Formats: sequence, structure tokens, C-alpha cells
Amino acid sequence: MVEVKIKGKASEVEPILYGLKRWAQVEVLKAEYVYPSIHKDEDEMTLTCSIDNPVNTRARRLKMHLGNGQEVEFTFLDFMQVDLDDGIHIYSGRFYDIFA
Repeated sequence: MVEVKIKGKASEVEPILYGLKRWAQVEVLKAEYVYPSIHKDEDEMTLTCSIDNPVNTRARRLKMHLGNGQEVEFTFLDFMQVDLDDGIHIYSGRFYDIFA
């Protein structure tokens, strides 16, 4: 289980929660909103949600293509990916470097 905390304007944070709930591989176990004042549309809010994501594989390779044409490859353990509607991708996992 992963706990995610997001802070920002309510109009920007609520679509993120909606996107997480729509993703079939993620189950949002709880979501807690904290508003600093009564006017929730104008103020910042904090969203804390617990997410259960059964990891399909222990190791996964992530390839990223850089703007200069180079390709970078990372190997992650316990990899998790979240795709938001506006084209933003969030990657999480344990990275290791055997040469370090």
C-alpha cells in the first residue's frame, strides 16, 4: 500500500483523485480532504489517499527518450506507474545501481 499526499488548489487536486479512481489497476482505499477554511473552491486543500496497487512483477525496465535523441534506461524493483489525463506520468519504484 502506498500513501500519496497532494497539496494545491481544490480545482487542480480533485481531478487527480478522479484520475486515480478511474485507473483499473489502482484501488483508492481512502481519501481525506483537509480545507483550511469554509470556502473550499478558493482555498488550497490537502488530499491524502491510500492506494493499493498489486505489483505485477518484481523488476521492470523503464526507457526514457531524451530531447537530444539519447535513450536512458532504468531498472526498478516494485515498479508503479500512474498516468494522469493531461499527459503527465508518475513513476515510482526502488532503483538500484550495481556499479555504485
